[in-house]
Amino acid sequence: MSTRSILLMSAALVLLLRSTSLEAAEPAARPAEAGVATPAPAVQSIVLRAVTVTYDIERSLLFYRDILGQEVVEDVPLLAERARVWLDCSPQAVVRHLILRGTGEYAGGPIAGGRISFISIKEPDGRKPPPAHSNRKGSQGDMILPHRVKGLDQIYAKLQAAGFEILFPPRTSGTGLSRNMMVFDPNGNIVELFEMK
Repeated sequence: MSTRSILLMSAALVLLLRSTSLEAAEPAARPAEAGVATPAPAVQSIVLRAVTVTYDIERSLLFYRDILGQEVVEDVPLLAERARVWLDCSPQAVVRHLILRGTGEYAGGPIAGGRISFISIKEPDGRKPPPAHSNRKGSQGDMILPHRVKGLDQIYAKLQAAGFEILFPPRTSGTGLSRNMMVFDPNGNIVELFEMK
């Protein structure tokens, strides 16, 4: 028998043994050993992005893309008929999911920021339900969206010029390590903008 034949037979035997052991290793209904508890699988969770439902995507893009400099990395249509299970929209609505990403160069090097996304709803009749909350101080269940920025004073000027409601202008933070400000985004969310000193 040649060396090549032996190697081929050995490889075939290894594959056969692996497939047999994999089948045997698949979860089978084995009775738990007396007095030994089976450990529960570890729970894992990570926030992928903040998602806001909006009926005015153009104003949201003005705020996040045009003023804060975030980049649209995804813009896909959703089927309104399916989205109606969890969205307040008609079957004829045009529904889109947009994801934006921030990036920046800071003293420690480039940072790829978190993502924010929007579910945009446009009804054919122009209907826009009243927002769940509109430019109010933070309360139970509200989120504050912090953004690390560069050029805080220029951003502040652009936000003022565009008519966004400022909660407080740029000032030194309580720690003294950064300057920050707070503003309402177009959907009534409180956004903190901070720049490290």
